Amino acid sequence: MMTGNHSTTTTFILAGGLGTRLRSLSGEQPKGMMPIDGEPFLRRMLERLAAQDVREVVLCLGYGADAIIEYFEAHPLPSVQLHYSIEDEPRGTAGALRAAEPFWSEHNLILNGDTELEFALHDFYHYHRTMCADLSIGLAHVDDAARYGRVRLRDDGRVETFLEKDGIHHSGLVNAGVYLATRHTLDAIPRAGAYSVEREWLPDLLQRDCALYALPIAESFVDIGTPEDYLKLANRQVK
Repeated sequence: MMTGNHSTTTTFILAGGLGTRLRSLSGEQPKGMMPIDGEPFLRRMLERLAAQDVREVVLCLGYGADAIIEYFEAHPLPSVQLHYSIEDEPRGTAGALRAAEPFWSEHNLILNGDTELEFALHDFYHYHRTMCADLSIGLAHVDDAARYGRVRLRDDGRVETFLEKDGIHHSGLVNAGVYLATRHTLDAIPRAGAYSVEREWLPDLLQRDCALYALPIAESFVDIGTPEDYLKLANRQVK
């Protein structure tokens, strides 16, 4: 949860992926434990959230859950209370949120656990409430949008459609893997089976005519899911 007027918001980090693209560097280690400047990437994420008044976080775990829990039990963060939701089997990013249903709140901040970006959380939350959004998506600008899903917006910021990865190299705004979602949008996630946030849940909400809005929140971001981008971030930190 967040302090102050955000106390009805629960924060979730999706950190249960298999990390297959990163295996040439990570071996059997879960992505969230990959080191950046001498500390696990997940710890770095949590410290940044703590600096923005986030005091409780639910880690949605799957692959490598034991290693992540063991680390944080041995190296707790004094300012953040952690809870764990562990999948019995891989259910995709949205399926992981359904598995964490006991922790859902009126509003829910959801972050991909392999994305590095800086953004103003309180501004994002204010936008979400001002627009009376069912779900808000944080966008980031990238120089090459070819391998990311993009979002087409109306003039008022409401989502018009989601654009698949097109392989065309161009700059643009992409989904940065940061969401604020009301509880009833999470109810749209099936209780069984694999289900993806980007490929299934968000398009399904749009078809249901839910009020989806998107806002640029960051100048750039890094997805550490590939060896190239992980090394880019790691090398940037050690210089």
